[in-house]
Amino acid sequence: ETVYQATQALLSSLSASYGPKGLDKMMVKDGKSLVTNDGATILGYYREHPVHRILSSMCATQDTNCGDGTTSVVLLACCLVEQLHRLKERSVHASRIVEALEIAK
Repeated sequence: ETVYQATQALLSSLSASYGPKGLDKMMVKDGKSLVTNDGATILGYYREHPVHRILSSMCATQDTNCGDGTTSVVLLACCLVEQLHRLKERSVHASRIVEALEIAK
């Protein structure tokens, strides 16, 4: 599974639970189920891919520093990966993408 595929799966799951009208998700792991709309909790069920662990760490940092916005920061990161993937599909060279990201930083 690529980074793009892993983040798209997470984006699909998290986006439905985002915001004041966000829906609950039923998460099942090891035969146990949990109903939640908390992004950090949902992210905890996605630990197979290394990018999920990176996003989980980022989520924890956001929670520690701000106490809120965990889902937002993960969705933003997933959308960034999606846009980078689109640039790659359009044959934009990786070095140009990195240069643009450095400028944006």
